Amino acid sequence: MKSYFPLIEFNIEHDFFEENKCGDIDIYIARNETKLKNNFNFFLKKNKPWQYVLYIDKNENFNERAKLLEKDLKEDSHMLEFLLVARNRIFFSYTRDVDYMAGCRLVDLPVTINGDSNEPVIFNFKSVFKKCGDTSLNDFVARKYPSALACVTLHFSDNTENVISKRVENSLTQNVTFLFEAKSVFWQYILIPRVEKEMNLLVSESNQLVQFSDIEWAKFENNRKAGFSCSSNEIKLSEKYPYSIQLWEKYHNGQSLLVNRLSYPEPTNPANYSHDDKLRNLISIYQYF
Repeated sequence: MKSYFPLIEFNIEHDFFEENKCGDIDIYIARNETKLKNNFNFFLKKNKPWQYVLYIDKNENFNERAKLLEKDLKEDSHMLEFLLVARNRIFFSYTRDVDYMAGCRLVDLPVTINGDSNEPVIFNFKSVFKKCGDTSLNDFVARKYPSALACVTLHFSDNTENVISKRVENSLTQNVTFLFEAKSVFWQYILIPRVEKEMNLLVSESNQLVQFSDIEWAKFENNRKAGFSCSSNEIKLSEKYPYSIQLWEKYHNGQSLLVNRLSYPEPTNPANYSHDDKLRNLISIYQYF
């Protein structure tokens, strides 16, 4: 690897995860990968679950290859394209504002590379991006990568030359970061007693960080009754939570603890999501006690 220089570093971040590092996205060179590798002697490597790096050989005929690559990309930025592909459909369950991108609805993410500037490029997926207008690419992606989200293309200013050579000479790696955000939903606890009876229950968070509605009893599966309690506000989904949510039974002269720590939602299961009659986005948590 000593002869290879990291030309572009792609990092994928997501605030669903505890350290904001997301390993649920893959990055691929979209088309003509073998031809491009042979012509320009570069390759895309996955260094970490959340990081991909494009390396280019800086030894054999490097300056000639760099000039040719730069010239070809100026003429056609779609010659070298990178696809962001969700590894599985679970990614869409906990990620905000990406449902509309899946399949043949790619968005276009242009990266402009300069010879002497090393400012990072950041794409925040809370933004609305331009749709990719390349029909042939959209058709190809729909067949091969139905969970693809975006296409990254490289651009150079018309009045610049030898940008790639300058970046390698000055050890400038272009950093590109993709930022994803977790969904926020209302949490709905469905409380199912092992012995069927209505009880005066209370769902509460020990530090009052979140609030839950009074329990309402209604028919559940097989006409069995269950208690329903919903958070008063949307809660952002996360890999870990700071909450300690408890279930209490209330009496006329006090209350007793039934469950010290209620379960957290399972955001990777699409079946847990629904809407109520107020059109609120819900995630259901089933708790037996």
